[in-house]
Amino acid sequence: MTSGNIHVLLITGDGSLANLVGKQFEPVSDSFVIITVNNVEDTPDYQGTSRPDVLLIDNRSVDENTQVDLGRIFREEIPVVLLVSEMDSQPAPDVNRSAASVCVTKNEMDLARLPGIVTGLVHEFNNMGSGIPEGLEKIRKKEIREYGHLTETILNSLTELVCYQDTEHNVRWANQTECKMIDISLEEYIGKRCHEMKQGRYHSCEGCPVERAISTGRQQQAIMPGPGGLTLLITGIPEIDDDGKVVGAIETILDITKVTEAEEALHRTEEQFRILFENSPIPKMMLNDEGIFACNKACIDLFGYGSEVEILGKFPDELSPVNQPDGSDSYVSAHKNFASALRDGLLEFEWLHVRKDGSEFSAKVSLCRFDFQGSLMLEAVVIDITERKLADYELSLMNLLIDQTDDALYVIESYSGRIMYSNKTGWSRLGYTRDELLSMTVSQLEGNYPDKDAWDVAAQRIRELKSLVITGWHVRRDGSKFPVEVGIRCIDVKDDVFHIVVVRDITDRLANEEKLTRLGYIVEQAAEIIMTADHDLNIVYVNQAFTESFGYTLDDVVGKQVHILYPTQVEKVLSKVLKAFETEGFWTGRITMSRKDGSTFEEELSIRPNMDSTGTITSYLSIGRDVSEQIMLERQLHQAQKLESIGQLAAGIAHEINTPMQYVGNNTLFLQDSFKDIVDLFDRETKIIETARNGALDSEVLIELEKALKDTDVSYLAEEIPKALEQSMEGIDRVTEIVRAMKEFSHMGDDEMKAVDLNKAIESTVTVARNEWKYVAELELDLDGDLPSVPCFPGQINQVVLNLITNAAHAIGEKLGPEHSGDLGKITVSTGVEGEMMYFKVSDTGTGIPEDLRHKVFDPFFTTKEVGKGTGQGLSIAYSVITEKHGGDITLDSVMGEGTSFIVKLPLVQKELSEVPEPVECD
Repeated sequence: MTSGNIHVLLITGDGSLANLVGKQFEPVSDSFVIITVNNVEDTPDYQGTSRPDVLLIDNRSVDENTQVDLGRIFREEIPVVLLVSEMDSQPAPDVNRSAASVCVTKNEMDLARLPGIVTGLVHEFNNMGSGIPEGLEKIRKKEIREYGHLTETILNSLTELVCYQDTEHNVRWANQTECKMIDISLEEYIGKRCHEMKQGRYHSCEGCPVERAISTGRQQQAIMPGPGGLTLLITGIPEIDDDGKVVGAIETILDITKVTEAEEALHRTEEQFRILFENSPIPKMMLNDEGIFACNKACIDLFGYGSEVEILGKFPDELSPVNQPDGSDSYVSAHKNFASALRDGLLEFEWLHVRKDGSEFSAKVSLCRFDFQGSLMLEAVVIDITERKLADYELSLMNLLIDQTDDALYVIESYSGRIMYSNKTGWSRLGYTRDELLSMTVSQLEGNYPDKDAWDVAAQRIRELKSLVITGWHVRRDGSKFPVEVGIRCIDVKDDVFHIVVVRDITDRLANEEKLTRLGYIVEQAAEIIMTADHDLNIVYVNQAFTESFGYTLDDVVGKQVHILYPTQVEKVLSKVLKAFETEGFWTGRITMSRKDGSTFEEELSIRPNMDSTGTITSYLSIGRDVSEQIMLERQLHQAQKLESIGQLAAGIAHEINTPMQYVGNNTLFLQDSFKDIVDLFDRETKIIETARNGALDSEVLIELEKALKDTDVSYLAEEIPKALEQSMEGIDRVTEIVRAMKEFSHMGDDEMKAVDLNKAIESTVTVARNEWKYVAELELDLDGDLPSVPCFPGQINQVVLNLITNAAHAIGEKLGPEHSGDLGKITVSTGVEGEMMYFKVSDTGTGIPEDLRHKVFDPFFTTKEVGKGTGQGLSIAYSVITEKHGGDITLDSVMGEGTSFIVKLPLVQKELSEVPEPVECD
């Protein structure tokens, strides 16, 4: 021990107690050195002069092994002060046999005595005062004076019985509580024996703690029965003088009847708690700062483990995924929740857990703090809320759906008419807030029930009928009204009656019904033939135009199959229509229809399917018109267009024939003149021969013959006459070619479909149309030599080729202008096969077609030519011929300033042909 200082070693794990003890020594800090450790194991290995002078030991920091531990650490005995709680009912451990050891309760008043008690212990232990500094001796005397009276006051105020006895059990002092109990004054009590005064016995009680304390020199305790069924805790504390001799004892008697009862109740409660805890169907676990130290079977089953051992020692974050649904770290959040629950006593939250098999589940966790053997613990209740969250989600979704529905939903108390519930549509449509509406009654909203009496009558009727659908008016907050359809169902809930009310705003429906009425009238009066059929092709509706066109009434056809309208071509029509539905989504075309009387007419119609939200066809709509007269006019127009083309061709052909015929005629005239000269020469030669035969040949005759030979120029004629004959034959062949081509062009009629050599047909058409293109373009043929025969109407296909070549020539002529320099454009006609289709393409190097006009080129009467130079029927007829008559396709590709290509595709096999004949040979 350092001279002038007292070394005090405080052993406690309670930081608050350590601070409180330290405060007591602050006024005399120069005289004391305080060292604090958490437990005995942390005590430094003090030896020699470095050992402490006094031990202050927290009673809760020691156990039965403390004496052994202290004996190992200290070779000599050291005075000990035990710091005990006021509620401690167990005797302090016997940690030191020094007569100087005392107990001090852990309240601020008793702890304030520590400096004086420590000083006195050190002095008494050393059995001398010379070792105590003079200053400390003064402190000790002052403490004795100040606390002597205070101690007596405190003892007298205790409910505990206290008396001091000598070794013969004679009372030397007693507090007022004990004097009152035996109804005697302190003066009368002093000198008497306690067992005589209390039990009326000559000898002390068997097992008397005071008797044992005197005989053993150690503090003794015993729980003994008292009068009236009381339970008493009797403590005997020996008084030992400086020589170590017991000179007396202090007896304290405490009524612990209630404490005992409480302990027994607590024991029973703890047992009940244990049973309830272990057998509770609610998953529970116990936690401390080292993790889970207990859990019940429900908890083990919830987490999917086989036994408690697998869970003990884990911290909640080890039973959780790395992150919670909100993104927070499970480890950080779990420890934060643990600390919050310890601080606040109670905490509830939702948590995502992981079972042993890795599956996750949501749980509601309740943490509750409790004190267990002086340490704070937490009880955790874990409730699996997976199904509840699912139910909450479904309920939330249901509420959302109810709020989002277009119909208003109300729950109304039947007798009062008070609105108990409303979805969002219910209050927002009326212009109220939810709270405002729930404070109202039906009479304030319904135009049908202006007052309470009117509602009572209606409510009585609803209760009788149980369900009802009515129409009426609702009134908005601003006073405006709107029509409604109200469906009401009456339900009984115990003694209450409620109306479940669904209200639909029928403003739009009434408007639509009115609109439909107007539309129905329009449809009925429409000139178009309108028919609807169900998904099984049963006729559902026909308008007046239908009955006028077909001769059937509505009753005649409703429920009948649509096939009765075209009985001879059912499969053909259905095949085309269904194929078009797959590719285009609708079908447009012409069908030969049969009237009720058996006569037929051509109907041009469009058929569209109606589908539900899943894409399933539910019905069909057909809109058409009788085009019999239009077809007749088209045929007439077609014939007129052909006549126009023929007229144009006739002029061109006449011009084409005229050229070879001119040089045939010229050569014939040459031959005629040459023949005269030759005949004249022959006549002169005949005369000379006759003259010579008569012997009268003279020189004049010879001169005349020479002149005739010279005039006739026989050598010239011998050279030119064969040429003239050859040229004449070429001219005749050219004319024959033109006539043959024209014959082929015009010979192929439209009466029936035939297999045609399309290459030959194109060559004939090119020859016939030569006059249309030869002045503006060179025409090149790129024909596929292996092209198979094509089933078609030959005359119509010739007409299409002619129209396309003529248009190409006109486009090039427009580009070159009326006074071109002699440079010609180019027209290319090619053929080929693509899959099951053959094609021919007519390309030109003309002006091209503007992009915004390309979609119109096949429209009737559309033309880009000047007025008087085109009818706009050529391409329209070509489109009709190719697509409708032959089931083919015609498209165009055009670049402005570079030219246009028309591509025509024809099927190599026509389904309508049961047998394809051999190609038509043209003479």
